[in-house]
Amino acid sequence: DGRGGLGGRTDAMMVASVDPVTRRAGIVSIPRDIVQFPLSSTRRYAGKVNAIYPSLARTTSRPGTALRQIVGRALGIEIDAYVVVGFQAFRRLISSVGGLDVTVSKRFYDRSYWVTPRKRGWGLSAGRHHLNASNALIFARTRKADSDYARARRQQQLVISAVYKVRKLGPAVMVGMLAAARGYYKTDLPMADRALIFAIVARVDM
Repeated sequence: DGRGGLGGRTDAMMVASVDPVTRRAGIVSIPRDIVQFPLSSTRRYAGKVNAIYPSLARTTSRPGTALRQIVGRALGIEIDAYVVVGFQAFRRLISSVGGLDVTVSKRFYDRSYWVTPRKRGWGLSAGRHHLNASNALIFARTRKADSDYARARRQQQLVISAVYKVRKLGPAVMVGMLAAARGYYKTDLPMADRALIFAIVARVDM
């Protein structure tokens, strides 16, 4: 939930897997309200899992790497890299590709969501919608109309939509995306290998 920076809670946590051989991909979301998340074989985090990252940021210079290793051990897998984005990076990345398309299975409306200090309430009808950056952020955050689980599904929808959009636009678009969000994200992905990363993702059957 980093509005002005990248030290906030990780309210949306997703682990994505891409197999370039089988061309299969998957995304699993970690609910933000999980407590007693395992930090190691003998230690657990007493608070909610979404507070582990800011806690690590106070004790290590590489909180993203530390969190990636913690989550990997908990899931019994090796996670190769992490990306942390705040609200600014989210909006800038989506704007750089001209927005995203999503399909809503049934109407929802969150009466409690503050769109602006003066406007309250946001929702979408069933069907296909094109979302600009601001609306995409609301789509990813709103939950009072249904649940945190539904919100996680919406967040996964946006990731899948973004993959489709980037594949359609081609690898060159990644340069503009990274430039637009520069300074607003953190990652240990090897950006010099972005063409290879694109090639792997481009092979995935979705």
